[in-house]
Amino acid sequence: MWEPRNFRFLLVVYCLGLPLLIWELNFRPDDAGAPTGGSILPDVAVIDVDLYQGSADAEFALGYEAVLKGDLKAARRHYEAALDTGVKTNENLFYFYIETLVQLGEDQELIDKVVEQWRWNFPHSQREDPRESRNLGGAPLKGGPKPSDGIRAP
Repeated sequence: MWEPRNFRFLLVVYCLGLPLLIWELNFRPDDAGAPTGGSILPDVAVIDVDLYQGSADAEFALGYEAVLKGDLKAARRHYEAALDTGVKTNENLFYFYIETLVQLGEDQELIDKVVEQWRWNFPHSQREDPRESRNLGGAPLKGGPKPSDGIRAP
């Protein structure tokens, strides 16, 4: 049968843990978990940018931060700097770069060329074509191949 003395240890643990839980939920500092240094990037990305300046990951993080701040031209510069390092394994870099180009209204040939590189490097990607992304207003852009065309780089 159920005897309270069988659960004495568990009861002690709960009694000691409950005040800690209440303190954590009610008296936690307001800035706990806030990024440091005025950056809106997570702390890990800020450390990556500081330690590996000029690397593809650092440039990608800076480009993403620029997008969050609304500076698409700076984002484009950082994304291009990341791609200039020769990285081909970061699908987000290609995808966000294409979205940035589309939002900036860049030349369709350039956008198509980058989409072709993205499809070549990530042929099994389940993402929709960024030129038709709902994030950009949902209206497909004129021109350019569609993902269903099966375009692959030579």
